[in-house]
Amino acid sequence: MKSNSVQKFNKFTFALLQTLNSYLEEDVKVTMNTRIKDLYSDDFDDFVWILCLVEIELRYGIEIPDELALDTNQTVLDISIKLKEFPVVEDQYYFDYYTATSANFRNRIILSMKKFGLVNGDYLGLNIVNRWLDYIDGQDKIYGATELPN
Repeated sequence: MKSNSVQKFNKFTFALLQTLNSYLEEDVKVTMNTRIKDLYSDDFDDFVWILCLVEIELRYGIEIPDELALDTNQTVLDISIKLKEFPVVEDQYYFDYYTATSANFRNRIILSMKKFGLVNGDYLGLNIVNRWLDYIDGQDKIYGATELPN
């Protein structure tokens, strides 16, 4: 018989583990039972956590509420179980979803960061946001955010 944790493991658990590991130092090990707040360090903060969640949103076509992003006391497994409850964009609509929303993610991240007090709208803050988002996109293009959305 499978353990309770193994039964609850789902595609979001795997995706979240993979995404978190891509942002962390090699010596930091993340498991299903790791609390997000325990990952915080000089290299991992609220900004990086938001980026991880945005990657999951874009990958699966779900919208993660801010309340879930703010609750860093949860484990990877707890979060992935909640992610499984959200509706996912169907395969036949995913390309259109991705095309329509990928540009809007930049504004969504900036708004989330502003809400959490992570960026104040100055040029340096916006430049940092753009650089991280270019990293996520895997491209070196400039998107030209010059002010925070209202």
